[in-house]
Formats: sequence, C-alpha cells, structure tokens
Amino acid sequence: MVAAVETATGRSKTFLLSRVTGPVRLTTRTLDVPEGCTAGAALAELDRLWDERRAVVAVAPGSDAETRLTKRRGSVRRGDDALEVHFVDLHVLAEELASFGPEVLVREPSELRDLVDRRLRRVVAAHAGGPRG
Repeated sequence: MVAAVETATGRSKTFLLSRVTGPVRLTTRTLDVPEGCTAGAALAELDRLWDERRAVVAVAPGSDAETRLTKRRGSVRRGDDALEVHFVDLHVLAEELASFGPEVLVREPSELRDLVDRRLRRVVAAHAGGPRG
C-alpha cells in the first residue's frame, strides 16, 4: 500500500499497489500536500479500517485455512467452525479466501462471498475442457 495524493481530487488516499494496473506516467507538475497527509495519518487510517471491517467465515476443522486464519491478528472464534477475521481490502481478502478452495465458506459480508465465488468460478472455467488426470 502507498499513501499518496490523488491528482484528480487533491485528497490524500491510500492505494493498494497490486490494484494499480495502468501505466506510470512521470510529470513535472507539483502538488500541494494536504494538511495532515502524513505517514502516521495513513497508518492510523489503515488501523481504523482494520478495526471496523470484519468477515465471518466457516472453516473446515483441522484444515490449512483454519490454521492460517486463526493466526491472523484479531481473529475470533464464533462457534465450532466459524471465525471472525479483520481485513483492510475486500479484494485482497477474497483472493486469500479463494486460495483455500473448499476449506472456507464465507458467511458474511455477502459482497465478499460473491467475490470469492467469482474467483472460484474463473478457476473452474480456466480448467474446463483441459486434460483430465
């Protein structure tokens, strides 16, 4: 992640580098840094997002998903198979959860469940019709 000034709005924002897909363009234009646009402010904003954003997932007992997700900072057990996990970016969490395949079922939020479902369907589609082992 990188804290920067969004040129279109002049506001301080935090950008996830893995989601920047366009070409980098150099410019000689200078920008005024908004009041309070500091590394400390960016870190505080990330902490705020982490605290307020939570997902509930069911994990297969004894699975890799259970082992890894229970070790996340702030994860809390909710029942025998459910975990509440904190996150900053919904898409990053969707990628992580999709990597566990059938070991995880997203209960909430529904937007996360949909993102994971779409990722898993793309994997299935990419491997459809290929050689069978």
